[in-house]
Amino acid sequence: MNFADYERRGQRLYCEFAEAIASILKMALASKPHLQLQEVQFRAKDPGSLGRKLENRQLADCPDVAEEIKDLAGCRLIFYTNTDVEAFAQSRLLHENFDVDYDRTKIHYPTGQGDDANALFISDNYVIRLKPNRAELPEYARFTGLRCEVQVQTILNHAWAQMAHDTIYKRPIEKGFGTAIVEGINARLAKVMRDHLLPAGYEFQKITSDYRRLLAGKDMFDAGALETIRDCGNLNDLHETIERFGSHVLPNYDDIEAVFFDVSGTLVDAAERALAMPEIPYDTGWGEYPGEKRETILSDVCGILSHLRYIDIDRSLDTVLRLAGQIDGAPQRKALDGFATKLAEHNLTAWKKVGGAFQAHLVERIGKLDDPAVAAALPTLTTMLAQVLKSTVTGTSYKPDAIVLHQGAVPASGELISARRGAIEQLKRFYPFARTDEERAEILHGLSSAGETPMNSGYSNALGKVIMDDLAVVVAFYRDIAPGMSLEDRRKLEERLFRHYYSYSNLPPDMVDDADLAAASAALVAEIQAGRALLNGDPDFVIYKTLVGFDSVSDRMWEDCSYDYRIDGADKDDEVEQLVRSVSPETIDEWVDRLNRYAETESNDLATFSAFGTFLQRLAENQPDLIDSFRARMNERLGKFLPALLHGLAKAGHQQRINSYVDSWIAAGQHLGNVGWYLQAAIDFNEERLVRLLDRARAADDSNAVFNCNLTAIRQYEAHPGGLIDRVFLPCIEYLTARDDLSWLGFGFFTWRKQEILRGLDEAQSRRVLDAMFLAPDLERRGEELLAGIAEAWPDLVLDFLRRRLVLAAGDAAPEKFRAIPYSLHALNKPLSRSPDRLISAVRSWFDADKSLFEFRGARLVHTVFPDFPPELESRLRAETEHGDALSAEFIIKILRTYDGKDAVFPLCRDIIAALDPKDPLINSIRLVLYASGVLTGEHGSALALAEKRTALAAWLEDPREAVRTFAERFIYSLEQSMAQEYRQADQRMAMRNLAYSE
Repeated sequence: MNFADYERRGQRLYCEFAEAIASILKMALASKPHLQLQEVQFRAKDPGSLGRKLENRQLADCPDVAEEIKDLAGCRLIFYTNTDVEAFAQSRLLHENFDVDYDRTKIHYPTGQGDDANALFISDNYVIRLKPNRAELPEYARFTGLRCEVQVQTILNHAWAQMAHDTIYKRPIEKGFGTAIVEGINARLAKVMRDHLLPAGYEFQKITSDYRRLLAGKDMFDAGALETIRDCGNLNDLHETIERFGSHVLPNYDDIEAVFFDVSGTLVDAAERALAMPEIPYDTGWGEYPGEKRETILSDVCGILSHLRYIDIDRSLDTVLRLAGQIDGAPQRKALDGFATKLAEHNLTAWKKVGGAFQAHLVERIGKLDDPAVAAALPTLTTMLAQVLKSTVTGTSYKPDAIVLHQGAVPASGELISARRGAIEQLKRFYPFARTDEERAEILHGLSSAGETPMNSGYSNALGKVIMDDLAVVVAFYRDIAPGMSLEDRRKLEERLFRHYYSYSNLPPDMVDDADLAAASAALVAEIQAGRALLNGDPDFVIYKTLVGFDSVSDRMWEDCSYDYRIDGADKDDEVEQLVRSVSPETIDEWVDRLNRYAETESNDLATFSAFGTFLQRLAENQPDLIDSFRARMNERLGKFLPALLHGLAKAGHQQRINSYVDSWIAAGQHLGNVGWYLQAAIDFNEERLVRLLDRARAADDSNAVFNCNLTAIRQYEAHPGGLIDRVFLPCIEYLTARDDLSWLGFGFFTWRKQEILRGLDEAQSRRVLDAMFLAPDLERRGEELLAGIAEAWPDLVLDFLRRRLVLAAGDAAPEKFRAIPYSLHALNKPLSRSPDRLISAVRSWFDADKSLFEFRGARLVHTVFPDFPPELESRLRAETEHGDALSAEFIIKILRTYDGKDAVFPLCRDIIAALDPKDPLINSIRLVLYASGVLTGEHGSALALAEKRTALAAWLEDPREAVRTFAERFIYSLEQSMAQEYRQADQRMAMRNLAYSE
């Protein structure tokens, strides 16, 4: 159909077509009442307008105008708000009723490219055709193949578009006349859109959003929101209902204080019921996933009550006390303590209104609790009083683009002083109620809060005096309770005292001249020194802190007021030597009894007993004749330090004696784990002795001893290779693995790097190691270094090992949390990267066997080994393209998809496009490769990333290969549509935040 045909009969056909499209859209939209449609318009293009457009494009003689002009038929859907336009796009209503031509569909939105009014046109312009099944109907048959442009706009954008269309788009005045007026109109239209219509559109969107949120809350309110919560019979329903209540109902109560008691009572009741409910999974219809936990409901309830806490502070405290007696376990306590902390904290908003009245009242209320009430809620009450003792007032305010954290010093008011003193007295009262070391430590930590200065803030001299006066009271209490403490608790107490001394013994220059402060400092230091004297007046304590603890406080630290542990370490070495010299035949029994007690100290830090081990080693080295007496009286815990004694004897040249001890212990099945630990560094190592130890350990089913035998084999292998691999190493790891103990894969400070035993493994031995670690759930956390060591010599074995794990992961027999291939590599990537050919050949075989999820498995491994897509990898992948088959292209594309659209993959994508049929489905996969982005920053980060891709692809338009040029044209067009969409969404997010936080 040329222009003349259109003018004679085509316009009428297209008008009927547009009317039919409008009718279909109206009926379809009638089923979507939530889409607020204002009007549907339709028209066929006016021949005069069409003629001018064809002349402007030099297409006046075009034989088929429908191929060049996409809007011969046009419909316009006019909605009220941006939200409606977005909802229409997401509804897929167009896709359900028509075929959408995405190559002609265009999203119009300003992307910051100039200030011209034409660039401010906002509309989603879809080009559609009738679906074949509809076009087959007699009433639609004449419209087969016709296209219609459907414009989707808000009513504001429609009004602007109509004005712009009649003034600047269809410019009736030729150039050379009235230019200044036209330019003024253009500028004014741009100003109207930017300064008025866009903001008004966001305001309408906010109004609609608020109203819909109100309706969502009203539905629940009308149904009886609190009754709905009370009727919930399981944790999952409770969580969903309380969340909806907190989001949609609670903020909309006109008088929250009037309903506070009902709300609070219902929520507390819900929390109590939740604590007794079983945890049940969600049933999705295609499987189950874990349901809500009891602590989740407790957290939901406490979160809401935290916002309401100041309405009735007594009721809030009663709620804390009521729930504290029912919680069980750390997660539940964490949820409740969050509420308790909020209740007692120095909140900036509250301080501005009532000062420290809330804290003073809480302390007064807590002081009136009877002993059973205190005992039932002890940890939570301790948390609250610790908050009262803090000297920092905090607050949070919000801006559209920031969260502002406010911190300052609390004023030294009478209320504050009273609250702090009361809190200290209550914590002192609480101490006898503590049932565990943890509870006692929490109380002491809470008391120490009295000595904390404000965070990130200056403070007045008056507050400084309050802090020092209160801390002096706390230190005096420390002195009162110290005699009843264990040695370890006293050691920690001295460290706490020294920390206070370090902070307050020397006042800052601006405080030195304040007589009151100087007096307070002197009184505090006197209390601290009295506490130090009390602790160090016990010789047993002095010995204990010398031998136990890496952070014990020495006399040098007190004298220098310094935390220089290097100097302290040298002093400690001298002190250990003095203690060693004090041991004699007359005192050995006393010393062993003392060391038995010291060894009972619980610690998961090896540094705690560093000096202790040194003492034992030096004792054995200097006084070997006392060791038999020592052995006769040591308890089981002290026996764990036998290796230190043996190393000391070795240094003294008593190897034969050591061997006698060790052989007798092995024969008797005693101290097997300790013997294994000793042998890893034994000077006179004997393989047969280690084999005997392993046999005895396995017979006794002593996993710890077997573990230590394995460690000995690893560390002794370089000097004594012998038969350690077959006789010890492999049997150990297979024994441990059979007992689901994979700790040998990685532990503590041990590293497999540069372990000579891995270089000694032959192919069969390496396979046995890999078989032993086959079921390890997470190789990234433990085992990767071991794999890397094996891959240095046997990369094919490691690749096959990973293949077998992938097969396992694809089935139902994989262990829980099984991850077949590490997500990231830190060691294995080095040996695997040496041969891209080997790696690609291996993963290609995996792909050929099972393509499912390949990009998350084999392809991900390639990316992890070659994160930057180096030339050697590109070269190897190009070799795959030489096969010329679709499967090879798909294989390469799946690998490329893991590279987040890096520029380095563009050349290979370009060549693959040139080789593929333009209609090949893989072309769309390449689109995904190129479209992807890594980490994005900024509000318009996604749009800017797309703009960079558009720039990079511009060179493809000059490619001599037609397939590449055609792809580039279409893809660049697609990028521009995505950019417009991203700009629109980002602008809306920013505008809606601005509106939300400006209220």
